Amino acid sequence: MYLRAHQSGKYIYYGVVQGFRDKHGKVKQRTLLYLGRLDNLTPSRKRQLELKLRRLGDPKLLEQFQKELEKLGYGKALFSIEQVGVNRALDYGDILAQWALAQELGIPEIIDRHTTKSGGTLRVGELATIMAINRNSEPCSRLKLPRWYEKTALPLLTGIKPGELKEHTLLRALDYLQEEQTRDIQREIYQSIKQKFGIETGRVYYDLTSSYFEGTNCGLAEHGYSRDKRPDKLQIVLGLAVDQQGILITHSVFPGSTADIATIEEMSERLEKEFSIPEMLLVVDQGLMSGEKMAFLDEKGIDYLVSMGSRKKAIDQAREREWQSVDEKTRAAMLKFEENGRTKRYIVGYNKDMAEDDKAYRNSRTRRAKERLKAIKAAVEKGKLKRETKIAERAGKALERVKKYFHVEYGEGYFDYWLKEEVVEREEFYDGYYVLLTTREIKAGEAITAYREKDRVEKAIRCIKSFIDLRPTYVWKDLRVVGHVFVCMLAYQLRSVMNYILNEEKMGMSVEDALEYLQRIKVAELLFQRDGVVAVRKVTTLNKKQVALAQVFNIKNAMEIGI
Repeated sequence: MYLRAHQSGKYIYYGVVQGFRDKHGKVKQRTLLYLGRLDNLTPSRKRQLELKLRRLGDPKLLEQFQKELEKLGYGKALFSIEQVGVNRALDYGDILAQWALAQELGIPEIIDRHTTKSGGTLRVGELATIMAINRNSEPCSRLKLPRWYEKTALPLLTGIKPGELKEHTLLRALDYLQEEQTRDIQREIYQSIKQKFGIETGRVYYDLTSSYFEGTNCGLAEHGYSRDKRPDKLQIVLGLAVDQQGILITHSVFPGSTADIATIEEMSERLEKEFSIPEMLLVVDQGLMSGEKMAFLDEKGIDYLVSMGSRKKAIDQAREREWQSVDEKTRAAMLKFEENGRTKRYIVGYNKDMAEDDKAYRNSRTRRAKERLKAIKAAVEKGKLKRETKIAERAGKALERVKKYFHVEYGEGYFDYWLKEEVVEREEFYDGYYVLLTTREIKAGEAITAYREKDRVEKAIRCIKSFIDLRPTYVWKDLRVVGHVFVCMLAYQLRSVMNYILNEEKMGMSVEDALEYLQRIKVAELLFQRDGVVAVRKVTTLNKKQVALAQVFNIKNAMEIGI
């Protein structure tokens, strides 16, 4: 590529050309960029041409351009600083990192392939990505989102003008992000992530959460067990599956009254059939499993790892087995048995810190109960509490969740109690022990490590509720509720991939910290006060951490060049 000048009449016209050979081997030239006349440049026109030359990617072109201007007598500056004003500063760093990642993974294109176009020339894929970035950067309602969009660099990155982004357009986009379409979308996005980063899925962590509603018009919203501690609100139930890296694989939306245990069959079949994860180990909490569900997974040949709580019979049997050290404070033993035509394993673990915590927790509860019982006895002895029914009522409240540790006797004007020392001693015998069940042929230590990492899905749920602001949901149509959930999950998916990149690059910081550092990077628009035309967009100076983040998220060139 090089700068070429040619004269037509009394004027000289410039362009960037590139040589090539045609099918006959003849050398020809093609014009890559037409610059036009350079003898009548304004500062804003000069800046526009410089940006276009930069985008061609050859630094020599800018050198040639500057030399040509000097020949024409311009010198190095076409304006004075007094002629320039600052128009505005746009949010850029965190926006660019997420947009670039979404583009790299092909997210807008994947969404577009499975949805109908919405909002005239605006694509659902771009709208969904914009809404997801908003959830990660500055969560707000669809009503306020256009105002947020206008103060970011997204219009420059997407080509969607601020005036084209309306609340009703965003809401219409949600209508197209339904279960029927998003199941394929979720699969393709996760496959793209795996391919891009070379991830092999081994363990899948599955859990449920709920999200409550403001309003009563959503058909999916029902009363049910509220993990938000809002039983007064209607809710939906969400199922999340993440991989061993904490990256979202897929999600499902269930009616609000759905029992936890009722979702395991559907999700396990989806993971097996749609995601085709070889050698998958499904890691779930005890509350999601039952004998019936385990039999279903056994029939399908799906391996699983589940907590069984404190199974005293298994613990007693394991005491006689060989134990292996997992870490300084944890040891484990294994028991094999046959069930449903499969060899299964109880992994019995013991942790010293857990034993101390179990004992301290029990002592704290029994101590508080003793204080309440002592107060009841004193009230009875002073004649302030006489009726048997009232004594029984007070004692019942005092013994909530600790009844097995105490013996009480009461009657009209009489009350006494004592601690069942033998029960306490028996409980202490099992302090620090827990039991896991797995169908996978795996070492005890590996099983314990795998189950400890179940907090990956728990962290995902906390992130979606705390940072991405899934709740409360202010859209009411069933279609838009499902679409809103998809957008929030897409936001978490971007965030989880960013977290993976940070860990792989050993950056030693959380996604939240990374986004905060990136949020401080702005694009300043400078304009000529004479004609009001934006002449320069310049990225604010990056500090060391911001430079490092720009490198790991592959946006350093964009930071240097600007937009």
